[in-house]
Amino acid sequence: MSSALDKMVPVFTGSNWQQWHTSMQAYLWAQGQWFIYSTTQPADSHDDQNNWDDNTKRVLGNITLHLALSIQVTVTNLTTIKEVWDYLKKSFGAPSIGSAYAELSKLLSMTIPASSHPTPTIMKMLSHLTYLKDAGFDFLAPMQTMIILCKLPPTMEVIAQILSQTLLDEIKNLKPEGIIKATTLSFEQKGTTRSSGKGPQANKLSAVKHKPADPRFAQQQQQGRSNSGASRNAPAQGQGGCTR
Repeated sequence: MSSALDKMVPVFTGSNWQQWHTSMQAYLWAQGQWFIYSTTQPADSHDDQNNWDDNTKRVLGNITLHLALSIQVTVTNLTTIKEVWDYLKKSFGAPSIGSAYAELSKLLSMTIPASSHPTPTIMKMLSHLTYLKDAGFDFLAPMQTMIILCKLPPTMEVIAQILSQTLLDEIKNLKPEGIIKATTLSFEQKGTTRSSGKGPQANKLSAVKHKPADPRFAQQQQQGRSNSGASRNAPAQGQGGCTR
């Protein structure tokens, strides 16, 4: 069992559905395994079947190991991710006004960090929106996109500026998937810039070799400074340094 999974996802006890399903879904998204929920076992390719079976077993293992023993017993006869997830959601995740308010509060208080990859945070925001939809508070895709835009860090303001120029006729085509791609590209580009910014330039500057000074020129400069100092300290002609 992955230590990362243990840190991110708590054990589901039946009373912490909001925290558990959000964390588990975000983890499966990050692992690229959530697609199993919405797909059926392929029948056309042997390789596709094996891939589907392998991912199904991994996801079932991750979910089952993070269920309380009393809940594990109730899902032992379920064989697909969709069956397990829908059963848990129906049994323990019935939405209410209070839970919808809590989900909306969490969503509005979230911000996308500038120092780490934005995708996990955006995925968690989308999971809150999914719960709100199930509770009867459906946000259309363009509105979801605008909410995510409002949560972008200052380092990604250019994305909001570009999308703000979208024509009114094209607003209905805005989707969160486009924001995920744009923010990922922006973060990766900034990471490349940071890694190749001042470091190489400093190396170039430190590698410059200065031409050594001519020793004869240095000797002449030293002799000139000595003569100049002697002339300043010598008494003026006619005075001879005598006291009256």
